[in-house]
Amino acid sequence: MVNMTLYLDVPSREELVKAIEGWEETVKWIAHGWDCEDEYWNDLSYREALNKVIDRYTSLTPLSKKLRKRIERVDEKFRQATVESRLCVWDTPAMIGALNGEVTMACDEYDPERYWYYYRWPHDAPDVYRKYDVYELQKHCYGLDFKKMEERELKKVASELIDEMHETMGRLQRKKSDGTECDVPSSS
Repeated sequence: MVNMTLYLDVPSREELVKAIEGWEETVKWIAHGWDCEDEYWNDLSYREALNKVIDRYTSLTPLSKKLRKRIERVDEKFRQATVESRLCVWDTPAMIGALNGEVTMACDEYDPERYWYYYRWPHDAPDVYRKYDVYELQKHCYGLDFKKMEERELKKVASELIDEMHETMGRLQRKKSDGTECDVPSSS
């Protein structure tokens, strides 16, 4: 027996082509170089959207050789414009979770095989993204050493981070309400 998911909202070939075109256009921008985390997250959402369209489309119709080759070409261009990393793009913010008072690493798991594009960074992205894994990044950027710190130490650092975040947000809101320039510092 073959496992197969049948989708009720199967996209048309035109919708599939549009999703491919969106990824092709995005890869052109990625190849121009690093901008910022938010832009890169947005860029990669096009590849995930393409994955979803492909999954739904192929639930009823096989992917033609021509379209498969087109996707492979643009994916190869993306690979050439980026470097592989152990760090998933979604693991860059402070990963603090508190469940029943216990501080944990709060991150979604993205399968590196299926979501391979989430484990790639532009060549000129900050070193911290290209060279660290999620544990190293959390330790380097936020002082959260989930491998070595005791629970009480993690809680203390997490509490300090949250206080600092609230203080910064309050300061930014005051500046905004005063009509002064409101720049958010970059995390590089």
